[in-house]
Amino acid sequence: MKITINGSPVEVSENKTVLEVARDIGVFIPTLCNLPEIENRGYCRLCTVEINGKFLPACSIQAEDGMVVTTDSEEIQNIRKAILEMIFKEHFTNCPECVKCDTCELQKCATKFNLKLTDVYSLQPSEEITEIVHGVNYDYRKCVLCMRCINFLNKKYEKKILEFRDGAIRNCSECFDTEIVNICPTGALFLNLTEEK
Repeated sequence: MKITINGSPVEVSENKTVLEVARDIGVFIPTLCNLPEIENRGYCRLCTVEINGKFLPACSIQAEDGMVVTTDSEEIQNIRKAILEMIFKEHFTNCPECVKCDTCELQKCATKFNLKLTDVYSLQPSEEITEIVHGVNYDYRKCVLCMRCINFLNKKYEKKILEFRDGAIRNCSECFDTEIVNICPTGALFLNLTEEK
């Protein structure tokens, strides 16, 4: 099976997404919601590419024979930049104090697109931070709704541990799992260091 990416033909094995194929050949496509361990549904839309003339999320589209894919054009860059700007309008950007200051995926995307990180909120009361599962705190002001934590835990435990409700991630089941801290692309999830062991 062959597809064309940015004008170059690429041999593709079955059951791979356009994003996976692009990564296999070293083509960068930004994303915040993608995780290899879970089914990806294009929540963040940052991985938007042009496929046969349509703008679609690369993480959720299976590669098909004859596809023509463009991953980088002025129009695609404008779409991605507009998406990032919308995310930052809702994002609490206290980057220097954030636990993920040096590893934040959102910050890296902003740097790539030359977006200036400016504060859009003043510091808010500590009540905004809640314990989402035992040992893990959740700051909804930094959440980009990528759904990684929900999809990862729900798949891992084969039941509903987390869900998106009332504008934020909510706990549905008793669980202790700090692994979700590492998969969060921002500082929305972080260890509760006061949790009693």
